[in-house]
Amino acid sequence: MTDDERPKVHAISKREKVLWKRYWKLPQAAAWIEDEWRWEALALMCRLEATAELNPSRSATLVGQLHRFRDQLGLTPAGLRENGWQIGGAANAPREPVRSARPSGGSRDRALRVAT
Repeated sequence: MTDDERPKVHAISKREKVLWKRYWKLPQAAAWIEDEWRWEALALMCRLEATAELNPSRSATLVGQLHRFRDQLGLTPAGLRENGWQIGGAANAPREPVRSARPSGGSRDRALRVAT
């Protein structure tokens, strides 16, 4: 592969790092850790979010893509439903029993559940 064929790598901004760390503290991270494809989606979402914050004139263009990433990552009510996830203690919790997303029993595992 020549230098021209290699993908361009952009430096990660301080804001992207802040967003990345903040998102990995959410209950959804218990499921993301199991699906490596979500890591790249989260990284791209952090980049788009940071870009939208810095360039308000481009924000309208990026909002749709940000919303799609949020749905994919379970960060919206619709995204939670699409993934079959429920955040523990949610007001709209189903009456049926739920099983933990992962059996390790950590605090994130108790917070994020998959509806059966």
